Amino acid sequence: GTEVLGITNGADPLLVIVPVFKTKSIVQSTLHGGVQNLITVTVMTNVDLTESGNNHILVCCLSNAVLNSTTVAVAVTGEESGTVPEFCSDASGNPGHGTWDASLFSVKLYVCP
Repeated sequence: GTEVLGITNGADPLLVIVPVFKTKSIVQSTLHGGVQNLITVTVMTNVDLTESGNNHILVCCLSNAVLNSTTVAVAVTGEESGTVPEFCSDASGNPGHGTWDASLFSVKLYVCP
């Protein structure tokens, strides 16, 4: 069996792996409105996001958030062994950033190519 998306024997035709977030949380630095707020998102998947190209994560529902830009700075850290992806604001590049969509109150993070 060949490895695919970080899954041993992932190329086997009858092996079904459902991609899930094994860990997911979101916290903010303050509860006060109208002040700068640091949002920390923690995710860990059961597949390697860097393997298949054009992958993204959408962090949504940041209700009433206001940003003065369409790009958001993103810092990535990793505590566990394995591949830690770098995120970009679009599928072609701009590493270290995400794309802010004010109409959906969401940030889209592409895995950098």
